[in-house]
Amino acid sequence: MITKHLLDSLTVSPYLKGSDILDVGTGAGFPGIPLAIINPHKNFTLLDSSQKRIAFIKEAKRKLALTNVSAVHSRVEHFSGTRFTSISSRAFSSLDKMLSQTDHLIDNEGVWLAMKGVYPSDEIGRLADKYCLEESVPLCVPDLIAERYLLIIKHKG
Repeated sequence: MITKHLLDSLTVSPYLKGSDILDVGTGAGFPGIPLAIINPHKNFTLLDSSQKRIAFIKEAKRKLALTNVSAVHSRVEHFSGTRFTSISSRAFSSLDKMLSQTDHLIDNEGVWLAMKGVYPSDEIGRLADKYCLEESVPLCVPDLIAERYLLIIKHKG
């Protein structure tokens, strides 16, 4: 649990851009909750389509007294409002699906932070022309013997 979820989530922290972060398909709150704990001056919106998961996150938020977390029950394609400076995902979907479903939520200068296991060459090759892979970062998670990558993606231009 600590290595595969907590430490894995925290590896993304140095790459967060700006102060308004969306964790799409947050599940049980990873990476959003650990990132919110160590980044108290950033605002995190944790979005998931499962009411049960969001109820769990709201309880965790209350018990941990996290004032910088909002838990939202919604399908990402129906969610609107704020534009985010960073959109993170960990095992949410394929890159093209993640980007197309969240494109309306990214700030003009924002970045997508896609956490992946084995390097997803095929998914990268299918990126739409309006996106560019800014950086591919091999992640080193203590005590985890598995490939992990962070893909940092931006709009072209």
